[in-house]
Amino acid sequence: MSHTPHELHEEFPDLSQRITDLKQADAHFARLADKYHEVNRTVHRAETNVEPVDALTETALRKERGALKDEIYRMLTAESLAAFRPAGRQPRAWWVGTFHARGAIPRGRAARRAHPGGS
Repeated sequence: MSHTPHELHEEFPDLSQRITDLKQADAHFARLADKYHEVNRTVHRAETNVEPVDALTETALRKERGALKDEIYRMLTAESLAAFRPAGRQPRAWWVGTFHARGAIPRGRAARRAHPGGS
């Protein structure tokens, strides 16, 4: 196991400028980044036995760090994905409408005939 700290700029080198920009523009993102930094330092100090903790606490800290990193990544990529979406449209899962478009799921009367007794 590596005992190097997992700094955000090292975890997401291609999004480094975006991290800096969002820290300045978005207070919620800045709080998440600060919390990540705090938890990351605590994990690093526990791993290197500078401030030893029990295994359960260390595992919980790693899970918290992972959850924070996931949320930070979601925020980092959310606006870049929004740029590809037409204005006013909400994102939807790739599969929504896929089966209907291909004719795999019958619609209307055909659906009622195919599934008698259904709603």
